[in-house]
Amino acid sequence: MTAAGPAQELVHGSAIAVAGRGLLILGASGSGKTTLALELIGFGAALISDDQVIASRSGNTVFLSAPEPISGLIEIRGSGILKLDICTPAPLYLIADLDTPAPERVPAPQTRDLCGAPHPVILCRDRPGLAAVLLAVMRAARLPDPYLSPKP
Repeated sequence: MTAAGPAQELVHGSAIAVAGRGLLILGASGSGKTTLALELIGFGAALISDDQVIASRSGNTVFLSAPEPISGLIEIRGSGILKLDICTPAPLYLIADLDTPAPERVPAPQTRDLCGAPHPVILCRDRPGLAAVLLAVMRAARLPDPYLSPKP
């Protein structure tokens, strides 16, 4: 991986860690980023940051962390702010895109540049069982391989 972009970016999203690997959850306002993060935390993930995430490159690795003023805080819509222990920083392993539906049953691998380096993306809009899918991928430490899937 050759990084040529900025060494640090502030990203609108949420981030959690599973088994020491970071998941960056991206989507438009109201798309369910915090709700998905809370579901994953309920299944044992650790909060990195909610609403804003700092992505910082060190060598060939991008790490996710929380801006100090919101560190450990996550909003429960309609109830208030919850203070949680955090896991930070964590290396970015996967990006979950809540805005884009998968164009087909087994889409081609997707990436998104962050801090000048491409990172794998799973397209998540309208995907049933999303928290379970992401948790399985994060725990397995292997991305789904579209080339191993049966062709429709």
